[in-house]
Amino acid sequence: MSIWDEFDKGEEISNGLHGKIYKCQNKETKKYEAIKEIVKDEKNKKYLNMIEEMNDKKKEDNSFKKKDIKDYIYVIFNLEESFQIKYNDLLYHQVKEFLIQINNILKIIDIKNSEPNKKNIISFNIKNYPLIKLSYFSSNNDSCLEAMAPEIIDKEKDLTKRDLWSIGIFIYYLYFKQYPFNGKNESELINDIYSDKLLNKIDNEELDDLMNKLLKKNINERISWDEYFNHPFFKIEEKEKEKDLIHLPLFKTYTYILKNHNKWVYCLTLLNDGRLVSGSDDNSIIIYNKKNYEPDIIINEHNSWINCLITLKNGILVSCSNDKTIKLFDIKEKEYKEIQTLDLHTQPVNTIRELSNNYLVSGSDDKTIIFYIKDNEEYKKYDSIDTSDWVRNIIQIKENEIAYSTYNEKKIYSYDLVKKTQNKLIKDDIICSHNSLFMIRKDLLLVPGLDKINIININEHKIIQNIEINEGMIYGVCMLNSNSFITGGENRKLRLLKLDINEFKSISLNEENVHEKTIFAVLNLNNGHIATASEDKTIKIW
Repeated sequence: MSIWDEFDKGEEISNGLHGKIYKCQNKETKKYEAIKEIVKDEKNKKYLNMIEEMNDKKKEDNSFKKKDIKDYIYVIFNLEESFQIKYNDLLYHQVKEFLIQINNILKIIDIKNSEPNKKNIISFNIKNYPLIKLSYFSSNNDSCLEAMAPEIIDKEKDLTKRDLWSIGIFIYYLYFKQYPFNGKNESELINDIYSDKLLNKIDNEELDDLMNKLLKKNINERISWDEYFNHPFFKIEEKEKEKDLIHLPLFKTYTYILKNHNKWVYCLTLLNDGRLVSGSDDNSIIIYNKKNYEPDIIINEHNSWINCLITLKNGILVSCSNDKTIKLFDIKEKEYKEIQTLDLHTQPVNTIRELSNNYLVSGSDDKTIIFYIKDNEEYKKYDSIDTSDWVRNIIQIKENEIAYSTYNEKKIYSYDLVKKTQNKLIKDDIICSHNSLFMIRKDLLLVPGLDKINIININEHKIIQNIEINEGMIYGVCMLNSNSFITGGENRKLRLLKLDINEFKSISLNEENVHEKTIFAVLNLNNGHIATASEDKTIKIW
């Protein structure tokens, strides 16, 4: 039996102190993987013991596989996909665990004894935002000045520590969703890199120490690989599992306050390019730039206030209004084009959603729900249903099923798109605020309301948890990750909902009011910050 019965042996991509690494193709799956071949001898005994110890500890970690065949130990790790994460789904301690997995691979590669002058061993790609992909033996970083080590910029010969710089940039981006250095142009960016000053203040003492030691311009001052692997930051304490990746102190003070609307700010959304969009009772929609949140575009196409904003998968901005219309906009950097107006409702339109089949669905005070299908370049009515009351919220809960809430009746109904049948999702009366239904997972629906938040099991058709808050109506809800939500409402404070085992717990984030009046919307900006919109006419970035 040989490892090469399973893999086609390819090019040698590294030759370290303890063995060679080859780029190999799995004969069955056709995927490319890296295989390190290590001779079982006295010289490699300590190194092999380290691999054995890592293999015993890794539990559910599938970052590498170990095979013992005759006179060799083979370590197999993914070369094509490497590590790919959606960082909003990671808790604070999980980030460390993820980095420890990476460190294990770097130890197996034996990076401190490798030949880094040949090519970058560590690179990462953030083009598929919000996904970060880490790869090995690639040169993707070299095309991105923000991630380039100073010794590469200076064309120095000694590149032995450039991968330490790369891992520092990667860790920083993982935590803060932005590079540690910036500038309006290439010259300013290079000056910022040479300054050795990081963009964000780091509250965690150990992380701050690690970042400052990794991101030193002078390679003689930069941390070594042994110092990096043994840094105290990588020791996980049990108490850290109570912390979230998005640190709670970030929400104690706001970094920007936007005062561009002259009436209530009612709804928020993000464009696909990451820009914040707001809708107000002053009938306007504002799109803000990402650097300083100054308005890029102001849209005044509605004749009444804006009830809801969404961005479609194709990047089109959609708004619905009290003027009974739905409008679709093609947004450019500094300009917009209204591409369609849907005016089939006879009363204010409260909600608009895009379904998984790319249909649109809207709900109104005219007691109807309308479905739209795209025909050529325009949306046209595909179907409609009559309801018994004003429709305030709509959400897709299954592939062919939506749920909607009513205003006066205080009910939540389900509608099967195939069978065309309506039923009460639950028997209970439930007060539901405007446009804040959330699917927590495939079977759980989060419903904010008056003084409490309800968790509904959509398969069992019952409320499985009431989270009593007793702070008035809860309007704004945003998801931080699959386990955590931020809420805001009449009490003008922010609150964290955190899933603990199978039960949500509520934690107050602010002792003082964060707005002067009711918070209507809370939005995760996917950059380590959230935005809140209020009856006091302002938006705050936290």
